[in-house]
Amino acid sequence: MTHDVTSWFIEQSESYASEPVRKFTLGSSDYSDYVIQWPTFRQTWNSIRPSTLSVKLANEEQAFNFMIDDLTVMSNEATLEMGYTHPTSGDELITLYSGKIERLKYHNNVASIAFVDKFKQLTERVIGTRSDPVTYQSSDYLPADIAWYVITSYGGYDTTASSANTDIDYESWLDWSNVFSADAVLVKSHFKGIKVAEALKKIADYTDSAIYVHDNKIRFKRFSLSDSNQTTFDNDSIMGLSLSVDNRDVVNKMYVSGLYDVDSRYWSMTVNDENSSSVNSFGLKEDTIRDNSIWYVNSGSAINMAQRKTGALGVPFGKVSVDATLKGLVRVIGETISVTDMSIGISEGYRIMGQKINMDSGKIEFEADRSYFSEGFILDTSTLDSVSVLT
Repeated sequence: MTHDVTSWFIEQSESYASEPVRKFTLGSSDYSDYVIQWPTFRQTWNSIRPSTLSVKLANEEQAFNFMIDDLTVMSNEATLEMGYTHPTSGDELITLYSGKIERLKYHNNVASIAFVDKFKQLTERVIGTRSDPVTYQSSDYLPADIAWYVITSYGGYDTTASSANTDIDYESWLDWSNVFSADAVLVKSHFKGIKVAEALKKIADYTDSAIYVHDNKIRFKRFSLSDSNQTTFDNDSIMGLSLSVDNRDVVNKMYVSGLYDVDSRYWSMTVNDENSSSVNSFGLKEDTIRDNSIWYVNSGSAINMAQRKTGALGVPFGKVSVDATLKGLVRVIGETISVTDMSIGISEGYRIMGQKINMDSGKIEFEADRSYFSEGFILDTSTLDSVSVLT
């Protein structure tokens, strides 16, 4: 979707003048007109587990009985899309879901079709066993490389190291890898019988990253500054909003363990970082992270994580839940939105941490917060090599 079309897409959702286009295809056939209930999609930044959803189709004229007679249709690709009809280029649609039929159910002239996406095998395939673990300890590794090996070698997904990869968003993986490379963040790992999805969750948690599925590919993100392509939500596009600030979310002293010895089950390194100004203001609030499946190999890598935590979580931060129009359909997890609400007096940016798209109502609910969000700054008034956003 080009920039011009993206702007037009947002305008359509703001105007309420155009009814959104909803499309359901199975194989090469379009069955959109048969849908009597469209599904709802839910996604959070720290969960890669595939979802199962269902579509209800009118079957008064036995239009879908053919699937009972030919169960091979369950291997056909099903796709759900949503968007608007452009005056010159036709339907401009965003693919929300792509998967295969997992379950069929017929009741009262309704055919309910449950789907699961192609990443289900992330929860079905195991890495190593207790007696024969899979280890990456022969050298020091970037976390992105471990994730790549886990997804391709044990998840069974595409190994193409280019934008042509059909399963991995290679550009986002490369950007993610470059972050670790620039900061010299290095790890080792030891997997002894855990599912691929669990391994990816451990990597995400231990590196403070988002690993999730978008547009039928696995994407990666380590949050940094605010994005330049913010979408603004205000009274014209917000149907409901709540704001909360919870002091229990504060972490101002973070311990990170590393240099794990598999045989002795001992971490020979623990570093910590303390946000002293936060401690003075809110009291000491500590947290610890350690994992015997993946660990940092030096203090520099571990302190990188500790500083991220105390920097992001050192002060209470706002969390918003925004019920919005479909103008948010062009935004994805990890990107930022600008929220203006005069009733509670806010006009500021938030990072998207989760979203729920209701195809039936044409509404999006965002869960967003300011924990990993920094406003823009003027370079000549920011201090280098300090606690500023440049460190």
